[in-house]
Order: sequence, then structure tokens, then C-alpha cells
Amino acid sequence: MKRSNLVVIALAIAVAVLIAPAARGQVPPLTLTGEHFVGVPDVTTDCHPDATSTVTFTVSGVATGPYPGTFTETGTATIGPQTLSPGGGQSIGTLLTFDGVFTIQSGTETVTGTKTLAFPVTNPGIEVAIGQCNTFQNVELEDVIDRFTVRFEARISTPQGDFADRGLVPLVAVQRIRVFEDPIRITFDSFLQDFASDLVAPEPLPSDCDEDEDDSERAAGRAPNPSGDPNRGPNGGPNQCGEHE
Repeated sequence: MKRSNLVVIALAIAVAVLIAPAARGQVPPLTLTGEHFVGVPDVTTDCHPDATSTVTFTVSGVATGPYPGTFTETGTATIGPQTLSPGGGQSIGTLLTFDGVFTIQSGTETVTGTKTLAFPVTNPGIEVAIGQCNTFQNVELEDVIDRFTVRFEARISTPQGDFADRGLVPLVAVQRIRVFEDPIRITFDSFLQDFASDLVAPEPLPSDCDEDEDDSERAAGRAPNPSGDPNRGPNGGPNQCGEHE
């Protein structure tokens, strides 16, 4: 074989070796579609059945789905006057706000993000946004139930780089039942949550984003936003680097 041919082959191999890692580094991770949280929440309440009630929770537990591992989440929900009656002597109110901050630790991958009640119920057939913070006889019922009206924005940190994901939360359920006896008994405590991404694949984040920003402030979203401001993400949240003005 001629020397010139050997040089060409050697150069081709060198270029392939250099390009291959870069190409692998651009392969995005999985979206959060199918991720599922289960845990036992620590719930505090400020109940005003005829006005606005507040339910605050902290929970950690098991995450399953594309990012199996553990999760933590803190959140606050407010509930309007509990004038709706589902029967059985109970009353419920409309969910006015829901805000949460979560972290998933899955092997070498970390997911941080936020959740927000994004829009009112427009299709009662599939959408639910209700809450309960009330006492019936000696039983206190605390519920925050939402289906398809909470949205999430997330930052997925992997050894290959950081990526953004966003979408709907098909289910949020925070529930506690307390019986006022001596001593007070908690007979039911439950937290469930699911994810459904808007994306086929998470979007790469710029490598020059500030890595020192607080996780709750850098859950990134890159979709067009109602304000038309390119420096802001969906719902007035952080921009593609997770930065607020």
C-alpha cells in the first residue's frame, strides 16, 4: 500500500475517534414521561373551610420510571371556600394555587424542577383541581387532588451534560386523615405524582449556564412563552439557562 494511502487512512481514523465522543455526548437522556412518585408526606395545614385554606407538605420516597431512585419534594397549595359537596357530608373547594420544588437522584443523574398550577379546569371530564381541609365530627380530612392542570419544568443533569424537560403532571395527590382522639391518630397518609413530558427528547442546555444557581431557580424551560420575552420560560419562569431577570 502506498504511503499516501496510509496517511489518508490514519487521518480518517483520527477524525473518527475525535468525533465519536462528541456525537455520543449529544445523545439526550430520557424525558420524565412515566416517572412516578410514592411517599408518605409530612403535612401542615391552616384550614378555613369558608375562606382560603393552605396545605403545605414535605415528602421523600421512591421514584420509579425512567429515573428510578429517590425523590424529595416540598410544596404548598391553597384551596378556596369549600362549598362543593361530593356527598357523604363532605365539602371540597377549588384548588387556587399549587407550587412545588422537587429533586430526583437516580444513579449519576440528578433531576431538579418546579411544578405550578398552570390553568383552570376547562374539561371536567379529565381535569380535576380540588382540595379539602375540613373537620367532620372528630375526623380531619386534608386532600389536594389535581389532574392535568399542573405543569412541570425540569433540569436533567447527566455526565454528558444538562438538559431541559417540561410538560404536564397527570396526577398530584396529597392526602391525610387525622382522627382527634387521645392521642391523635393519623389513619392515612399518601403522596402520589406522575409526569408526562411535552417533548420527544429533552433539549440540551447551553454549557455556559451558571452551575452555581439554586436548583429551584434553574429548572429550565425553552418553549415560547405568553409574554413573548425570549429571556423568560413558560409561565414567566426561568429562561433556558434557568435565569430570572
